[in-house]
Amino acid sequence: ILSTRSNGWAHELYPLTDRYNYVVVRARIDGKEYMLDATEPGLPFGVLPPQCYNGQAREIWGLGAAIELTPDSITEKKTSTFFLSTGEDGKWTGEFTSNFGVYESLAIRQEAKKNGLQNRKNQIKKAAPSEFVFEEPAFEQLENPEQQVKVRYAVKPQVEEDADLIYLNPMLAEGFKENPFKSAERLYPVEMPYTMNEMYVANIEVPAGYVLEEAPKSTKVNLFDDEGFFEYMVS
Repeated sequence: ILSTRSNGWAHELYPLTDRYNYVVVRARIDGKEYMLDATEPGLPFGVLPPQCYNGQAREIWGLGAAIELTPDSITEKKTSTFFLSTGEDGKWTGEFTSNFGVYESLAIRQEAKKNGLQNRKNQIKKAAPSEFVFEEPAFEQLENPEQQVKVRYAVKPQVEEDADLIYLNPMLAEGFKENPFKSAERLYPVEMPYTMNEMYVANIEVPAGYVLEEAPKSTKVNLFDDEGFFEYMVS
């Protein structure tokens, strides 16, 4: 038994039964433990909905042992790649691919079933920097919850042929444009639904006849020693 986020925390020292509102299954199979919840078909086997990670859960047999289900115990991993090059004819070809995390994949599947993905596709195109054109995005693995949803689309820069200078934004539409924590005064701790691990790799080929004149500076920022880090490497 556990208390979901919308229901509030169940006290760790005083586990009163009326503070719990949800039940999941813990199965031991071949010496390995799995947490199971059949209410969300868009999630892979052994993954609970995010609202279940809300502190301490309790077994309902024996002594009622505590089970930690905290947001810090799960990591949402997203990996994106961007390749851009020119062929022998001098024309640019590029492709962007992104593998979404488990819970973002769930949100995309839910959105696809409810309203379709045209709105999300339009958002991707709208976020394109002015020097790029994004072709129609294609989503993969929508019907397979055991795999992460993937989006793929062709990318072409809008640059003049034989231009003396070419400016390209290596980040495309990735990254944060503004601080998500807008409040000047914070009265409560910030609660994150899970830890996040996002990696973006761009491989851009310098066209024949050009040299790299200027690149963004590399940097690394640590958050309170071990609470997180941001790294931006250019070579």
